[in-house]
Formats: sequence, C-alpha cells, structure tokens
Amino acid sequence: MATRLNFQANDSDVFLTSSTKTSTTWLKAIIPTIMNPIGRMDDDNNDPLLKRHPNELMPSLEVKLFKENPNPDLSYMSSPRP
Repeated sequence: MATRLNFQANDSDVFLTSSTKTSTTWLKAIIPTIMNPIGRMDDDNNDPLLKRHPNELMPSLEVKLFKENPNPDLSYMSSPRP
C-alpha cells in the first residue's frame, strides 16, 4: 500500500503489465524493439536482445525494487523508465 501511495509516475514512463504465465518475457523483448526500431540501430549488431536477456532489459519493479524497499528512490533511473 505504501508503494501505491508514494509512487510518482513520469510522463515518459513505460509500463508493461500482464498476468503470470502470459508471455511476460516475450512482451519484455518487444519493448526495446519498439523503443529502438531497426532504422535507429547501427549495423554493428547493437540489438540489445543479442547481448542481454529480456528480464535484464525490462526489470520487474515489484521484484527488483519494491520487494527490498516499499518506497524506493526511482529518481536515479534514466527516462524513459522501464
């Protein structure tokens, strides 16, 4: 409950929501592709999915941040925040 009361969304935040076991990892792979379409990537294979797992690219806030601290400081995250 403290998380809901204290969380401040930014206009540029990107939220991916889905139920458990509904292809969440696949959805996490789509977001970097949408945010960095092929035309914006250079020819040196800089596709982030070639180097990192989708769960690393799109962290789960409820697992990575809010589990350890119900009111974490998110101001350090660059925009748009995943």
